[in-house]
Amino acid sequence: MILFRRLFRDKIDENMEEIKTILFEEDEMKHIPRELQQFHFPPILELNVGGANFTTSLSTMKKYKSMFSSMFSGKFEVVKDANGRFFLDRDPEVFRLILDFMRSDVLPPKSCFLKVYNEALYLSFDYLIEKLSVTQPVAGKEVRDCFLRGSLKYSQKFDELIRLGKETALAQGGARKSKLKIAVYKDKAENTTEHRCDVDLEFGPWQGDPNVPDLIHCLVEDLKGLGYSNTEAHCVGICDEPLHKDFGYCRRSLYTIIIQWW
Repeated sequence: MILFRRLFRDKIDENMEEIKTILFEEDEMKHIPRELQQFHFPPILELNVGGANFTTSLSTMKKYKSMFSSMFSGKFEVVKDANGRFFLDRDPEVFRLILDFMRSDVLPPKSCFLKVYNEALYLSFDYLIEKLSVTQPVAGKEVRDCFLRGSLKYSQKFDELIRLGKETALAQGGARKSKLKIAVYKDKAENTTEHRCDVDLEFGPWQGDPNVPDLIHCLVEDLKGLGYSNTEAHCVGICDEPLHKDFGYCRRSLYTIIIQWW
């Protein structure tokens, strides 16, 4: 009986030491910075992306270097929704296209190149950025932006064009269309005097190969991109007003831009 009690007491002491060790390790874990902790993920991931559910493998999410591979590297805790799915607050339709690429290296449809490219930039998805950067929509936008940025102040003038058009329509009692007259000139030399054309807005000057019709094309396409699908542009001649002293005549191209509001 005495031997039994001694063995029982020794077992309790042994278990207590084990419990103390476990508690000590748990207490020590509290003092480890979160960035040094390792998080474990199952081989099959259940995802909630912007409210849409996806199932994929851990290896797929880590296949290419990106924000996804970092999220599921084990260095960070990924928040879960109420159903235990890992939550990603991104556009599910764009994610679906990116997931297809990670699974089988299939690029999205041409109409989605720019949208997916912008998301790839956000995700630091270098390989996908590289693949999309040589496509016409992406490369073309880069070339087009090269033309429109700088001394032309295109974005500022474009916004002003819409503002003036809206003010005109409101002043006319809610007119269905606004007609604005603009002067467009490429060469800086055309702006060396104090002359101002009798127009609502002037665009210019700029450097490089693009010409006046190229700028008009950008205006029309950008207006249509904002939903003004019935936008019209018409060349109405050139400004033939005389300049000061011996500078001759203006010769800037004149256009009307028609914006339909409703």
